[in-house]
Amino acid sequence: MGPMDRLLHLNRTLDELDPPRWVPPAADATHLVRTVHELRRVPLGELGAADLRTLLSQAVVTGMAQQNPRWLASIWRGFVM
Repeated sequence: MGPMDRLLHLNRTLDELDPPRWVPPAADATHLVRTVHELRRVPLGELGAADLRTLLSQAVVTGMAQQNPRWLASIWRGFVM
């Protein structure tokens, strides 16, 4: 993935890049579940380190990272899995 490819993905969300889009969480879902669902709708360029930690801890982005191990590092410089 070149520099331009990386920039093209920063305005996209995990819901867009890792289909299918998730359905809204149940009304009685925990705070963590609601947070993870919300983070999947945040553009990648707006996710912070804490957001990424939350997603990783819930194995949300690991599928994408396994398909392309350099994916996270290409978006967040210096990120090591």
